[in-house]
Amino acid sequence: MILFNKRGETQMKKIRGLILAIISVFILTVSVMGSGITVKLNGTPIEFSHEPVIMNDRVMVPMRGIFESLGYTIDWKESNKSVTATKEGVTIKLRIGSMLADVNGEKYTLDSPPVLVDGTTMVPVRFVSDHSGANVQWDGSTSTVYISNQYGFSMNETSKAVVQINTDVTQGSGFMIGDGIIVTNRHVLKNASELSVVFNDYSIYDGDVKVIGYDPTNDIAVIKINKTGNTYLNMGNSDSLNVGDSVTAIGSPMGRLNVVTTGIVTGKMPGLIVTSAKIEQGSSGGVLLNSVGEIVGMTFSYDTGNNYFSIPVNDIKNVTLDKNLTLEQYKALEVNINPPSRFDVTTTQNSVNVYWEPVYGADGYYVYISNTVSGQYKEAKNPNTGDYLWYWGYPKGFGLKSEGPLKMYIKVASVKNGVVSALSQPIEIKIGF
Repeated sequence: MILFNKRGETQMKKIRGLILAIISVFILTVSVMGSGITVKLNGTPIEFSHEPVIMNDRVMVPMRGIFESLGYTIDWKESNKSVTATKEGVTIKLRIGSMLADVNGEKYTLDSPPVLVDGTTMVPVRFVSDHSGANVQWDGSTSTVYISNQYGFSMNETSKAVVQINTDVTQGSGFMIGDGIIVTNRHVLKNASELSVVFNDYSIYDGDVKVIGYDPTNDIAVIKINKTGNTYLNMGNSDSLNVGDSVTAIGSPMGRLNVVTTGIVTGKMPGLIVTSAKIEQGSSGGVLLNSVGEIVGMTFSYDTGNNYFSIPVNDIKNVTLDKNLTLEQYKALEVNINPPSRFDVTTTQNSVNVYWEPVYGADGYYVYISNTVSGQYKEAKNPNTGDYLWYWGYPKGFGLKSEGPLKMYIKVASVKNGVVSALSQPIEIKIGF
C-alpha cells in the first residue's frame, strides 16, 4: 500500500491535470482529408486557408476565414484557445473543445465544438452564419454551402425602428410605422397593466402608452408612446410577395434584442405569409421585411415543421387608428366577455354541426379549426354570411360536410364590440368514423 501526504496528493493532482491537458490537445487536434465542400457568400466562393470538413454531420470551416468574410473583428486568445468575434452589436465567443457558445451574453449548446484541424481552428459554419443574421442553405448534390447576407437596405438604420416590448405579463416585439406609433400583436398586450419599450440602443421608454387601434381577428394592436424623433419603417405591399422572395425578420426572441434572421417566402394564403425566416417565442410582433426593407408582414407564430408565420402588412393598413385607450381600459375590453362553454355536436354520415349555448352580450363568434388538438388553429370563414362571424344556432352555426372520413378540432371565441374573448376548450368533431 502506498500512502501520500497532502503535499504528495497535491503533486499527483498536478500530474493528473498535466496528463489530461496533454490528452485534450491530442483529442482536439486532428488531421482530416479534404471534403470537397465549397462555401459561397452571396454567390462568391470563400477562399479558406484549409478546406472545410464535416464533423458530427456539421460543416466546419476555418474560424478566421468565415468571421472575416462576414465582417467581424477577431480577438484570439492563445492562453485558453478562445475567440471573440465582434461586429455591429453582435459578439460571438467560442472556445476549442467547448460545446458552449456565447452570443451577446446568451449561452447556446453547439452540435459540434470548435476543433483544431492540421493546426487550423475550425468552427461550425451554420451556427456562425445563423447568429450573424445570414441565410444558410446546404446543397448536398454539389456539396455547397450557400450563405446570403445581402440586404437592399441599411440593417443598422432599420433596426432602430424595431423594439422589444415588455409588459407585466409577457415579452414580445414591435416596430415603428410612424413617429411614436408602434405595431405589435394583440396577444402581446393581453392583460397588460404596465408596458415598457426597449430600443435598439438599449434605451428604455416607460412613460405614457395609449392603444390607438386594434384588430382582434388578425391579432393586431397599435400603440402610441409619448416619444418623438423615432426612426420608422415604410409599409410595402404584401400582395406583391411571391413564393421564393427573400425576406428578413427582426424581433426579440427569448428576450434577445433585435435578432435578425433571413429566409424566403414558402407559402401564401389569405391573412397569412409562411416563410423560412426563423422566429421563436418573444418574436411575436416582430417585423417581416422585403428585399428593399419595406414592411410586408408582422411575425406572430411558428410550428414544429420549421414554418414561420406572419400577418400580411395589408391587414395592418386596414386597422383604423381612432382609439385612445389606456392599458387598463383596453384590458377591461379584453376581459369583458367569455368564450362559450357548453357545446352540442350533431353528426350524420357526411356532415357535422356544432352548436353552443349563447354567451350574454356577444355579437357573434369566431371559429378556429385545426387537424390536431395542439396544432395551429386557423380562423374559419362562414359561407352563409361571407365573413368570419358565426352564430350559436341553426342555420348560421358552424357546420362541415365531407365525402370521406374527417377528424378535426375546433375552438370558439365570443366577439363583442370588435373585441375577441379567449378561446374555448378544443372540441373534437368527426365525420365518417
